[in-house]
Amino acid sequence: MTEQILPRQPSVAIPPRLYTVVEVSKLYGVPISTLYDEMDAGRLKYMLPLGRSRGRRLRLEWVEEWIDGGTR
Repeated sequence: MTEQILPRQPSVAIPPRLYTVVEVSKLYGVPISTLYDEMDAGRLKYMLPLGRSRGRRLRLEWVEEWIDGGTR
């Protein structure tokens, strides 16, 4: 009988990855300027790393929510 090796499960939850504006632009084909306009207007959620005034980060779930909200 062959022993099956299963992938190891992490013992703690891994938080969702945060993406840069440039990465989101490339993934979704949305212009960088559009992403910044939508974030500035409050329609697209983002976060800034603590103590920083630049370098916005986005979760893909936030981008998906923004896309879904624009297609209703």
